[in-house]
Amino acid sequence: MNSRIEFVGKCPINVFQSSRDPRDFAKEIAEMKTMQGDDQSFYIMHGGAVLSALEDWFKYLPRIRPFYSLKCNDDPVLIRLLASYPDVGFHCVTKDNVEVALELVSSSRVLYGSHLWTRPTIKNAAENKIGLLTIETKSDLDRISLFYPEATLILNISVNPGSEDTRSGIGCPLEDAPEIIQHAFDLGVNLCGLSFHIGSGCRDPSLFLTAIRTCSELFHYGKKCGLKMEYLNIGGGFFNRNLDEFSDFASFGNICKEINTALDFCFPQDRFPELQIIAQPGRFFASDAFCLSTRIISKRSVDLSIVTNEEFDEGSQAYVYQINEGFYGSFGCRLMSHCEPKCSPLFEDEDDYYTSKQFYGSVVGPTSDEFDVAQSLCHLRQMFIGEWLVWPQMGAYSRNNRGNLGDVDMPSPTVYYFCDENEWHLIEAVTNSSPTAPKSLDMSIDDDYGSLIDFSDTQSVTDESVVSAEDWMARWQFQEPVEIFQ
Repeated sequence: MNSRIEFVGKCPINVFQSSRDPRDFAKEIAEMKTMQGDDQSFYIMHGGAVLSALEDWFKYLPRIRPFYSLKCNDDPVLIRLLASYPDVGFHCVTKDNVEVALELVSSSRVLYGSHLWTRPTIKNAAENKIGLLTIETKSDLDRISLFYPEATLILNISVNPGSEDTRSGIGCPLEDAPEIIQHAFDLGVNLCGLSFHIGSGCRDPSLFLTAIRTCSELFHYGKKCGLKMEYLNIGGGFFNRNLDEFSDFASFGNICKEINTALDFCFPQDRFPELQIIAQPGRFFASDAFCLSTRIISKRSVDLSIVTNEEFDEGSQAYVYQINEGFYGSFGCRLMSHCEPKCSPLFEDEDDYYTSKQFYGSVVGPTSDEFDVAQSLCHLRQMFIGEWLVWPQMGAYSRNNRGNLGDVDMPSPTVYYFCDENEWHLIEAVTNSSPTAPKSLDMSIDDDYGSLIDFSDTQSVTDESVVSAEDWMARWQFQEPVEIFQ
């Protein structure tokens, strides 16, 4: 392999002398496994992809501090690389998440979000002195005021209840927000910010604009109530850095344009010098860093109409391939994150007949469950039992959802880590507890991500535009959120 072994924490990482394509490394691992009689699927993790994602984030969203969502992928090398950057925190939703995060960072770099604050979860946050908590209801405030009164709280509001991503509808209804803000002041708790979540299924980046403008009015209302509003959490919704050309999801670039423009208008730095803006990206850092390789364990020839469920496809040949990883393992990401993984042969067949002729088909998992589907429709050369398929961009919501498959022996895929020599020098530098981000990261904004939205006809948000709780409730009772700005 022409590489040497180094370690990130306790995990070995292959360091190559020059840049390496993940697919080539996967081929070498697959060949080794084939010779050893090992049929287990495996991941390739490219450490350099994480560094590139960090560079892009701080370059195009310089005002926003990322709190990586641990539920997306808590791979030890991935989170150790992220933790090495002092401006990166962790978003946790369970006690286990908190435990993992606190092994790497201080409690001030942890954002704890729970949709049901019970006495045990509040006490867990208090015992660990978690820096930030998100809440959604008046009852959350009441409980936290009893068991963790010194907590710093952020109110999560629902800004996009009609989204495909059900998480974007989580949070307090907008019409309830003023009452909760007033209740926080009456209790004397430290509610000091607002949060929203668009979700990874975002197809319209202007949703960020609407949400940020909504938060700006609520910020002014909170200040009028006497609260010190210091945090704005713009949640998640940042898709893969390298989108498929046919994808209809909003690209990272388009989202950055909307966010930066909205922040400059609604929260200009000269008027909000103390404001801390954070986000909860998950797949943005995890997805591109991992690719999965699976092996075909069974195959059958079928009529194409069975695969497509279309009568006019009758008479054409198709194949159904069964692999050693499925929906109840890595491909649970199809449900968790609204994505459709796509495979290709890991090795190209030298036989001209098979490489030139393509067949439609399906790829299914190792169980007989009707939901155990990895790719419902594929277009490949004819594949054979024992061959390997490679699945790129498989780092998000694929490694934390291992299900119980009964009698089926389905171990978790092994992860093989790699980087090149230049990337290793940077990894080594940041994992040695550097107090600042590496100088090699360009923190400037590219001109391509400037303001594209004209606010010249939009009413600016000033202290005089602050409305009462009653006015807020009246505005939101019968109207869509965007209409408040008309």
